[in-house]
Amino acid sequence: GRAVSSADGRRSAVGQTDWHDLEERRFARTIAETLEGLARDKSIPGFIIAAPPRTLAELRQSFNADVKERIIAEL
Repeated sequence: GRAVSSADGRRSAVGQTDWHDLEERRFARTIAETLEGLARDKSIPGFIIAAPPRTLAELRQSFNADVKERIIAEL
């Protein structure tokens, strides 16, 4: 898109919002927070994470140390 400054009439480009990307990042944070809560339950032996590559990368960045040490496999 384009934006026009009301002060001097200059135009500038405006980047497009990638709503899918924003939602994917929010989803990864939500999953990471949920797994953090489950990681406190010592009766759960570990986690197997299955996700598309891009989502898996987002998840890896969002996981805390407790979750990371309990991951058994990633698909």
